[in-house]
Amino acid sequence: RDKLASTAILEARSRIELDQHGEALDVLRRAQDRFPDDATLLREESLLWLRLELYQAALDAGMAYLDRIEDDPMAWLAIGAALRDAGRLDDAAAVLEEGALLYPDHPDMLVHLAFTYRQMQTPLAAARLFERAWVLTGEYPLETGEQYRLAKRTSEALRMNALVTDRPAQMRQRLAILMDAQRYEEVAALEPRFERL
Repeated sequence: RDKLASTAILEARSRIELDQHGEALDVLRRAQDRFPDDATLLREESLLWLRLELYQAALDAGMAYLDRIEDDPMAWLAIGAALRDAGRLDDAAAVLEEGALLYPDHPDMLVHLAFTYRQMQTPLAAARLFERAWVLTGEYPLETGEQYRLAKRTSEALRMNALVTDRPAQMRQRLAILMDAQRYEEVAALEPRFERL
């Protein structure tokens, strides 16, 4: 990256901190004209729009940035997470879905998309993504089981619950799964195990 482009980014960030958002955007736009090959200027513009809660502009700048960079899954994660944190769940899901298509074996991409689906209250989609991340990393069996429970997939929930290593968390989740499935005899059978915890 050109040092002058970096200087423009620092100036824009300084102006943002001084609540001089229009001036910050002007700095970034002038720098984009001067350094059209520097995609980081688009990233900074996207972050500025997010800060101003102008989400469509943020998404447009973010997607322009993602179109220009090469092989950087962390950039997809950053844009998707920023949109999710801003409450733009549909936009975040769209960015993270495209990132997951480009990087299907990137566990963080799968997990960020799963958390987004969880917030969107689509537990089956979230569970399947958490399970794919579990296959890749051995992590997230509790989250996977919980999303399967919420999706009313009892057998899948119990299968993932059996893989949870935190015994108290495993037992609480198993109780919730069995209660939701109205398997009360099995719930009663768990009582001695809870007493041993």
